[in-house]
Amino acid sequence: MSVISYFLVVYEHEKPETRKAGFIYIVMTHIGTGFILLSFLILAGGSGGFGFEGFRASGPTMLPLFKDLAFLFALIGFGAKAGIVPLHIWLPYAHPAAPSNVSALMSGVMIKTAIYMFIRVFFDFLGAGVLWWGFLVLAAGALSAILGILYALVEPDIKRMLAFSSIENIGIILLGLGASMIFYANGSPALSAIAAIAALYHLFNHSVFKGLLFMGAGSIIFSTHTQNLEKLGGLIKKMPLMAILFLIGVLSISALPPFSGFVSEWLTFQSLLLSFSSGDSLVRIVLPASAAVLALTGALAAFCFLKAFGIGFLALSRSEHAEHAKDANRPMLLGMGIFAVLSILLGILPVYVIPFLDRITGTFTGTSIGQSISSGFPGTITMPAGQISMSAPSLFVFMLVFLSIPLMVQLMKGKKHGAVYETWGCGQPVSTARNEYTGTAFSKPVQIWFKNLYRPARELRAAYSVSPLIKQSFKFESRIGQVFENYLYIPVTGYILSKSRMIKFIQTGSIHAYLAYIFGTLVILFMFVIMGGK
Repeated sequence: MSVISYFLVVYEHEKPETRKAGFIYIVMTHIGTGFILLSFLILAGGSGGFGFEGFRASGPTMLPLFKDLAFLFALIGFGAKAGIVPLHIWLPYAHPAAPSNVSALMSGVMIKTAIYMFIRVFFDFLGAGVLWWGFLVLAAGALSAILGILYALVEPDIKRMLAFSSIENIGIILLGLGASMIFYANGSPALSAIAAIAALYHLFNHSVFKGLLFMGAGSIIFSTHTQNLEKLGGLIKKMPLMAILFLIGVLSISALPPFSGFVSEWLTFQSLLLSFSSGDSLVRIVLPASAAVLALTGALAAFCFLKAFGIGFLALSRSEHAEHAKDANRPMLLGMGIFAVLSILLGILPVYVIPFLDRITGTFTGTSIGQSISSGFPGTITMPAGQISMSAPSLFVFMLVFLSIPLMVQLMKGKKHGAVYETWGCGQPVSTARNEYTGTAFSKPVQIWFKNLYRPARELRAAYSVSPLIKQSFKFESRIGQVFENYLYIPVTGYILSKSRMIKFIQTGSIHAYLAYIFGTLVILFMFVIMGGK
């Protein structure tokens, strides 16, 4: 999968940034593969083979040290594949470089295979019976969720924004899985099953609405030839059908009813808050704190995609390409339409989805809970501790009734006579896009609040006319700093390169020398085999 997806990422290999993205992607995926191999070697050492049945039989009987090592190696390996923080560095490079349909495939399917293996290793092979494992997964999920959406919010490139948002949603999935592992280790299989169902529900939801958004981004790029939100605007008039479908994806990822993201995030909230019924005081503190992180993440996600839709689709066009954009063609609209319908169905029909997911979670939690939490009044999900949480249909009906009250009051008052005129704009019409609010300005308050995280690099360049005293124009550029890239990956890479130069002398360029190296290595390996046989 890593090699094939690498070729998909570097499809436009003539671009230097695409080759860089492909290099980072292939390196990170192979680092992940290395740690996965180490984890499987530990499991194989206990079972005597590489069959999953052997892993399942020997995992619970392994020494605690080897179980912990297998867990940590698997978390790092599959975490690199899934893009959790701090192993996420490849995602913001690979997604913008790849074609949009490939980005939809990678975000919707490929990174989800790592979540599948999370579940297989932690629950199926190792038993997930160690409490600190769950806390570590929960911490990784919280960190990924909050940092992913913070970077997405200030990103002007629409595909990089969606890539950072994928990191956030992987974090939300890990919050559910971490809570499930904690409940399982604490001897609460019913709560573990609820949290696992929430995680899997969000996994399916994210695959659908993120695929919809990436296809929408592809339609925008195809029509406007730019990925920069600052150069869009007014697309709702130029691309009305695509705008409606893209809006459905925005509402879904913002977790608003009656769309799919609401149900899975609400279930995740419920599973985290049900920790108050736990007898462990640490669990009662950590899981509600994680719910607070999820609440902040949800608010920032809504803010982020309000910016994306408002700056990209509303107001005036900010470039010639956006001014002459045309709606997406029928095949593009058909693909987006299918995902839009699925986003709505997953939001209004949770009572049919949860029993299906329950059959999956029941295999590793040992408890079937889906029928009991989705067997109430249609549109209502009943939690086992007696609480009732409204799902999307009932909340949507409630919102419609509530919002219709002012309209009913207005109708009862009768027709009112008055003049209708344009909003007064200080006497000056907004005749150019230069007068509009920009995406950078929209997210500026968040940049100020989290300035120690973003550490923006600003540069102001002046162009002079014939006289050095008269400045003809200014160019201001601001770049958001990537904390882990600047303070972890670049220093580590520099250290490795400096040490590599010390042994550069062995790279002679002679095929005879390389054959001698291979022959010498084989001789040493044969000696180890012979000595081991004795």
